[in-house]
Amino acid sequence: MNIRTTRLLLLALSFVTSGLALAGAETATATLAPSGFGATSSPIAEALQRGRWPLACQRATSALAGAQPDVEALGIFALCAAINHDQPALTQANARLKEAETVPYYATLVAAVSDLHAQRPAPALVQLTTLTAARPQDALAQFFLGEARYANGEPAAARRCFEAVLTSWPAHAPAMLALSRLDATEARLPQAIARMEQATQIDPQNRDYWRWLADLCTQAGDPGRAQAITLQRLRVRSPSAHLGSE
Repeated sequence: MNIRTTRLLLLALSFVTSGLALAGAETATATLAPSGFGATSSPIAEALQRGRWPLACQRATSALAGAQPDVEALGIFALCAAINHDQPALTQANARLKEAETVPYYATLVAAVSDLHAQRPAPALVQLTTLTAARPQDALAQFFLGEARYANGEPAAARRCFEAVLTSWPAHAPAMLALSRLDATEARLPQAIARMEQATQIDPQNRDYWRWLADLCTQAGDPGRAQAITLQRLRVRSPSAHLGSE
């Protein structure tokens, strides 16, 4: 997360007053319904369902700067800050979450992500296992549980988590990437490539997806396609290249 984004996030947080705690109690109760996060349909959730974190963060920031900020926006804002190691924004968001959440849902996710970044999968597993036991249909919690299980050396259990994410969110590209990496480690290259072809269709601007697809093509003995992906999707073109005729 760059400096400009951090400033925007902190500016958005400055609009969050104690009124959020009052409005947030009702929102938190709805958010913590047994159906889980996978059932929500807000603009922020729609971005999350496709694994588009930058867009979800942008929408959360806009919501926080609006007239009626809610716990969902604050929680996703905090998760974005944790994922991007944005400590100033995370510190302020965590303070607001303590005031706003009657049940620590987003705070639990944020703590788990922070533990994963610090290479502490064990405490993250404890928190996420408890959370998903109470909310088995929560795709967001399942995704982070999959990350925790993989970091803890449990690839089979991680696979089940990522597959559960795709059951709720069929277009969640990060889960496809995670499963593709697991497929590759198990020498299932056709399946790994197929997942990344789908992921790049869902989020064609994500260079990491194209980079991994190119790597997979190389592993599969198709260097020509890997080179084409690199030339078309990964190489930075000069301004004249954009203006040239084809």
